Amino acid sequence: MDQLYIWISILLMYFNRSLCAGVMAALLCLLRPLVVRVITPQQRSFLWYILWVASLLGGIYFAASAFQILPVTVWDLLNVPPAEHGLHRGPAFLPAAYEGPGTYFLTLPGGSQVPVALTDGLCAALLLIYLAVAAALAWRMLRQTARLRRLGQAGVPLERREMEAAGSKEAEEILIGETKAWTAPGLPASFVLSGKVYLQAELPQGRRALVLRHEFNHIALRHTLIKAYLCIHLVLFWWNPLVWLGYRYTCLDMELSCDAKTMEQLSPEERREYARTLTELGSGERLWDVPLAFGESDGAKRVKAIVNWKPLTWQRRLLGLAAAALLLLFLGGPV
Repeated sequence: MDQLYIWISILLMYFNRSLCAGVMAALLCLLRPLVVRVITPQQRSFLWYILWVASLLGGIYFAASAFQILPVTVWDLLNVPPAEHGLHRGPAFLPAAYEGPGTYFLTLPGGSQVPVALTDGLCAALLLIYLAVAAALAWRMLRQTARLRRLGQAGVPLERREMEAAGSKEAEEILIGETKAWTAPGLPASFVLSGKVYLQAELPQGRRALVLRHEFNHIALRHTLIKAYLCIHLVLFWWNPLVWLGYRYTCLDMELSCDAKTMEQLSPEERREYARTLTELGSGERLWDVPLAFGESDGAKRVKAIVNWKPLTWQRRLLGLAAAALLLLFLGGPV
């Protein structure tokens, strides 16, 4: 029975971490109209990375947990107390540990508590449902990833000469070793998967180099590794819609940061062609069921960002860093 209590306590720990991650994701989404004006896409991406690392690894604290600079944080406003015992370390909406049948308390935003009766049978059933759905989701992700990879590799490998036409320094570093890019007909979108690029065969020859450069920049920015890490959150926190919303905007900011990096490498004429390419490809299918893949999507938002793109000045970078630091401090303490 003690073993069951440990597993249920682990489940409660991940439920609490998921709720904390959901609160911070919701805050970043609510503040997004202001945030996108001040904080650069790359800086926003790093904000998301910190959130996801902290939400999964409960021993990692935000900087604000050690430096109480702001008079109030989001957790002060929500009035959610930290766990005093158990596996979870941080604001606890749910009981931090299960110690047998009895009455436990759920903490609501605002600090009010609601009593709830828990039994071994109820908690065991909840644990089995949670594990079954998580396992099914992980299996579907892996199966769809393998299917999409087979579809891409059924195409024609790009010649090295054409890959080098992407023309960036990152491309030269990435192209060391085995084939890194294929073209295949019938792909839902051009995408990166496990460090490999798969391009739609229907792409016009003149625009293929631009798309290839963008996909190589995803690899150079380590976006494929980061996205694989994010998939762990989707599996562990599958029940929380705010986590899926945060994942959605994390991927968007990674796309925008990749676009910004690509724009820095292009000439003015190539930038105009890049915007036209995005306009045509932006309606590509979002690969929700293959979260390990990066596909072309969010065309309207990305084209708008490109139209408004300007080279970053040191003042703009510094302003973004200051705003990101303040937002990080407001997000508060441990999760």
